[in-house]
Amino acid sequence: MKKLTGSRNQCAGCKEYFNSNHAFEKHRIGEFGVNRRCKTTEEITNSGYRLNKKGFWGEPITDSDLNLMSSGWGKVVADGVE
Repeated sequence: MKKLTGSRNQCAGCKEYFNSNHAFEKHRIGEFGVNRRCKTTEEITNSGYRLNKKGFWGEPITDSDLNLMSSGWGKVVADGVE
């Protein structure tokens, strides 16, 4: 079992680990009470999400993130929060 700290979490449905609440919420699709489900690993990957070194799904790096990294402002870790 991976260590869950901060906003890291594990989905009770698919058992995947996520680096943030936002990443977790984005992996769930469909209408509440009708057809809500977890995305498959393929669907998560196709959405731009990647597993970080510790096995947590993280949100994709955006153009804005890349601009911030190249400008030297802040620290964005390409594979998620360490």
